[in-house]
Amino acid sequence: MSNPLVLSQLRVMQEQERSLSYRCTDYISKSQVLSSLDRQALCNWGYQTVAACQGVSRSTAVLSFTYFDRFLSSNTPAARWALNDVTEAQL
Repeated sequence: MSNPLVLSQLRVMQEQERSLSYRCTDYISKSQVLSSLDRQALCNWGYQTVAACQGVSRSTAVLSFTYFDRFLSSNTPAARWALNDVTEAQL
């Protein structure tokens, strides 16, 4: 049997995926200073940090990467600045 709560949550998640505010673009190709190696270094650092903290789930690091990607994909002035200024992106 299907769980109505789970089905409802899946519908909301599907709607969010279609929403422009939840979409991520290929911001790395637009950046003059960030590369895929920088993002990989960020992910490695996040996982190492989580591993060093007892009781912190790896999903916490994954969530932070999601926020990072969504921010840099947002096309806001702050995101555009971060994409072109390595000190602003702080990588």
